[in-house]
Amino acid sequence: MVKKGMTMDESLLKRVETWLRRLKRFEHFDMESWVDTNSCGTSYCIAGKVMQLSGYKVNINGDFIKPDGKTVIYPAEEGARLLGITQPQAMDLFYISNWPHHIYLKYCTVTDKSQKPKIAADRIKYFIENHQ
Repeated sequence: MVKKGMTMDESLLKRVETWLRRLKRFEHFDMESWVDTNSCGTSYCIAGKVMQLSGYKVNINGDFIKPDGKTVIYPAEEGARLLGITQPQAMDLFYISNWPHHIYLKYCTVTDKSQKPKIAADRIKYFIENHQ
């Protein structure tokens, strides 16, 4: 359930879902880190991609920088604010251990790591459909 007075930005969340489904290099997705820059480029988790799509930049220290130049201190809170969802919803969406059991198990047991972005996209779709 979205908090009274809040409207979930479903279009932003669908943009992340689309990015995950179209991702050619699975190394650019990593639910273990908000953002990581390495030899493969930059990888994002769900919350990290929400911020990147919202115009946030990543500095040399790996911190997200808001469009106004301020550093993001709590990425989960910032991702929740951008999506217009509650903190409990953000915890359910941004932390795989809180995902619905059937999706969590699929994500954790898949042997082909290139399938993880698609499973995360399925998680987003489930979240949009059920608001959980």
